[in-house]
Amino acid sequence: MPNNPPSAPVVLLRDVSKRFSLQRQRATSVKDLALGLLQPSRREPREELWALRRVSLSIGEGEAVAFIGRNGSGKSTLLRLVAGILTPTYGTVGIRRGARVGTMIELGIGFHGELPARENVYLNAAVHGLDRRSIDAAYAELAVRTLHSLY
Repeated sequence: MPNNPPSAPVVLLRDVSKRFSLQRQRATSVKDLALGLLQPSRREPREELWALRRVSLSIGEGEAVAFIGRNGSGKSTLLRLVAGILTPTYGTVGIRRGARVGTMIELGIGFHGELPARENVYLNAAVHGLDRRSIDAAYAELAVRTLHSLY
């Protein structure tokens, strides 16, 4: 049986971190805004939030990956980085040239409420150009991984 060398990853994240700068209170008047621009001591304080720190990940061709975690754990931020919606504060996100990568970022986006989860997955995968055989293989692998992560 021949040994096939592994192909280059389709998605590769190296030490990816993402920081957001949050401003809790915003200037409520033009006067406050102008004073903040002219006098740094009058600016509203900002809070630093690290959504991700030093995440490394490699996803190969044909692999389906699900991220499961609590609210605020960085799942959507990670998917937005992979989709190119956000850029990392540090690290690199690489997508193999010519690769088609789809992310389902928000619950409810692209999902039909009257369809079961399995049919929603098949519908969205077909919209992204996958054929039935590819969807069957990816769904089976995704279901096994999901079950293993839950138990």
